[in-house]
This record gives sequence, structure tokens and C-alpha cells, in this order.
Amino acid sequence: MLKLGLTLFIVTAVMAAALGLVYSVTRDTIAAQEEAKLLDAVAVVLPSDADPDRTETVTETENGKEVPDYFVARDSSGGVVGYACVCYGRGFCSTLEIMVGFTPDGDITGTSVLKQGETPGLGERINEVKVEGTLWTAIGDLFSGKEKPAGPPPVPWYQQQYLGLNAEDLALVTGPADPSLNQVQAITGATITSRAFTDGVREGVRAFLDRDDIPR
Repeated sequence: MLKLGLTLFIVTAVMAAALGLVYSVTRDTIAAQEEAKLLDAVAVVLPSDADPDRTETVTETENGKEVPDYFVARDSSGGVVGYACVCYGRGFCSTLEIMVGFTPDGDITGTSVLKQGETPGLGERINEVKVEGTLWTAIGDLFSGKEKPAGPPPVPWYQQQYLGLNAEDLALVTGPADPSLNQVQAITGATITSRAFTDGVREGVRAFLDRDDIPR
């Protein structure tokens, strides 16, 4: 029994040391990948009249490190045309992390899901992109070597609904939505995820615009 316990201890210690080594080796790579993903999301959600060279990253201190807090979009003359920040909503299986771009008046200019773990085929459809053409067309394009068109990635159909709406007055409905009333139609069978997305965006933008320390 003692020999078995000693063997298990040694195996556990070796595995723990190996995991620690792997983490130390890959930590910087993982951090760089997450930062790149964050910046890519910011580029997608900012207003179209934003000057990329004038985008400002505002940081905060977290666990002794400087990390992005929010982003400020400026036009070619330096005027503030929008912001981007991460909003959070509690979904059915996970907490959604959503990068949201919006104007100083709260009009949504873009959204991008950074993290989510919702049910495949249901809540996960917040990232679903509608495919044009038939299945055979898609298969043919795959094997033809045809290059994908340049430019930003297509906007998921669910997130497309939010563009141009005012974030502070967002409302989720289960039937047909009226954009003039800032309404978004929920995904069939995924109302909880849809509500988490909507509430997260609305409350996140409201809280941000209520701050008195942001450039205007």
C-alpha cells in the first residue's frame, strides 16, 4: 500500500511539473493570441468613419498589469466618433463576452463575440453566418481553390440586427422585431442566450456612457 501511494505521488508530481512547464512555455503565446483577437474585434466593431491610426487604447491596472479597459475611436481630425468595450451577459451555459462598438449617442456600430460556450445548434447560433447558394456550391468552392473575397468577415445574421440600433433602449422580442423601436428578434429555441446578449449589450453600454472619465 505504501509503495502504491509513493508511486501515485511521484506520478502526480511529475504530471504537475510537466503541466507547469507547458504553461510557462505557452503563456506568452496564448496572451499574444488573445490580444490579437481583441484588437481584431475592435477593428470590426468601430464606426466606419474612425481613423485606425487614431484609435486609442485606455488601460487599467489588473493584478499588477496594464490591461485594456476600453477603446476610443477618433476621426481624421481627432474628434471622438465612438467607443468599444467588452460587455458581459449570463447565458444558458456560459457568460458571453461581447466586444461592442458604439457612437457617443449609444448607436451600435458593431458587435463581436470574444467568448461563449452556449449550446451547439441553439445559443451558439449567435455566431452563425448565413451561407449564400447551395451545399453543392459551397463544396465546389472548397475544392476549386477559389479565394475568399477580401475585407472584413461577414456579420452573423443574429448580430446584424443590432447594427444602427440604440443600445440604451434595446428590447428583445420573440416575434418579428421593429428596428424603429430598437427591437431584436430572439433566436428560436435560444431565448436565454438572446436575452443575455441583448441585456449584456444594453447594460454594458449604459454603464460605460454613464462614466465621467471618458473622452467626449
